[in-house]
Parts: sequence; structure tokens; C-alpha cells
Amino acid sequence: MMAHGQVEGFLSHPPPLKGTVLFLGAADTGKTFLSRQIADRLLREGKTVCIVDLDVGQQSLALPATIAMRSLSSGDDPFSPSFERMIFIGALSPMPRMERIVEGAIRLLSYARSDAVLVDTTGFVQGEDARRFKLKKIEAIRPDVIIAIERGEELEHILSRLEGLEVFTLRPSPKVRRREREERQRLRRQKFEAYFAQEAMGDYTLNLRDVKLFPDAFPVRGERGRLIGLNGETTLALGILEAIEKDRIFFRSPIPSDKLKCVREIVLGDTGLLFEEGLSPM
Repeated sequence: MMAHGQVEGFLSHPPPLKGTVLFLGAADTGKTFLSRQIADRLLREGKTVCIVDLDVGQQSLALPATIAMRSLSSGDDPFSPSFERMIFIGALSPMPRMERIVEGAIRLLSYARSDAVLVDTTGFVQGEDARRFKLKKIEAIRPDVIIAIERGEELEHILSRLEGLEVFTLRPSPKVRRREREERQRLRRQKFEAYFAQEAMGDYTLNLRDVKLFPDAFPVRGERGRLIGLNGETTLALGILEAIEKDRIFFRSPIPSDKLKCVREIVLGDTGLLFEEGLSPM
């Protein structure tokens, strides 16, 4: 079933929502704000809500280049940027690591124990790669409802392939403000700067015989200044690579020292990710 309308009308007369709700739309269409407004309404109705944010470029709950989740109950603020679990993807665009995002989404959803699960997604919707990525994600997540926000028909190559799903296609609010690339980059830089300025930052070493590395083609000597994720079941902390020497990896991170024993995987971020964001992590 597919229903059409405006965001304002949808919020004024919202349908009953439960189960998993997935939001689709290009960048700057208001997906995140709409998902938080819906979360706020559900919480006021006494329901529990889980927000899962899969937008690696403009992550609203955790750090850039990650996906994250947060569980909410009555009295919680759905607009507050905090997270319960995160998974480091290592890229600011889905393209290099689409499989990793889908796998991470499934893992985050496995922790959701709420009346409603609201899944926010990236604005990557144009082209054949985007179509395949979105359809694969939808197939993996198996949402009960899809809320698609489009200005024209930019989502039709995705929506036309969906069968047996309840889909609400909405026009974005005229109040939605477009963000320039520089503003997006500035917001990401501020998050990274705040995270790596913590007093808990320390220098650590792990034995490579004790941890799995991703990608498998890990550089023999490493690349100093590269962003890394320190994973247990999910990501425990991010870090900055210092060096790799023989069977040891050296890095800086705000990870609590007692959590080091929980690290089972180190994920290497894209080359130059921090430098491209205007940061000098050295």
C-alpha cells in the first residue's frame, strides 16, 4: 500500500505506527527531524522507541563514519545526541563499505527491544549503486513501514521495486533548510575534535595475534594518523593509528584501559579521512 501527502499533514493526523519504520530520502529532506518528531509523539503515548541512525556522513547520535542506536522510554529527549551502541564503518559515504553498513544495521537492530524502531538512513539515493544498496538494506532490515520523503520522483527507482510493504510517500516541509558541504564538514570536524580532546586520551598497544583486522589488506607498516575503530560486539571506541611494528599496533584513544581486553577487531578507516575533514591528528 502506498499513501501520499505532505509531512505537515502526516504529523497532524499520524497513522498508528509500530514495529520497524525505515525513512528514505535524499539529503536535506528532513528525514532525521521527522523521525525525532515521530519518536517524541510515540514516547508521549507511553510507548518505547529505539532510534537507529545509519547515516555515516551526518550521524546524529554518535560520531561521523559510524552507525548507532539509542533506546528511549517516557521522559527521554529524542532530540538529544547520545547513543547506546555504535559501530565504526570507517567511511563518510556508503559507497566504499555498503556491505559493512548492512551487516552493522542487522547487528544494531538485534539489540532493539522497543515498541517501535525508527531507522534513519543516508541521503545516498541517486544512481544504480544507490538503488541496489537501498534495496539490499530494506531486504535485510525487513521494515514494517517505509516513510519516503521526496521532492520529485527521485525515489521512484527504489519504491517501484517494493512489494507488500506499507509505504508513505511525503513531500518535504518547506521549512527544511539545505546544508552546504562546508557546514556538514564543520559539524563533523567539531564532533571529532571534541571526542579526541577528552582527558581520557591515552597511548595503547595491542598484539595483532589477539585481534582481527579489517580490511584484510592492512598496510604492513600502517599509516600514522589514520582513524580506527576498536570493536568488541560493537565499537567500544575510536582511535588514531600511530604505528604498526611486526605483530603490534600502536594507537591513541579515549578507550578506558579496562576495556582493552574486550577489543576483538580493529577496523581501519578510509585513508585521509581525518585530514579531509580539516583535522591534524598528529
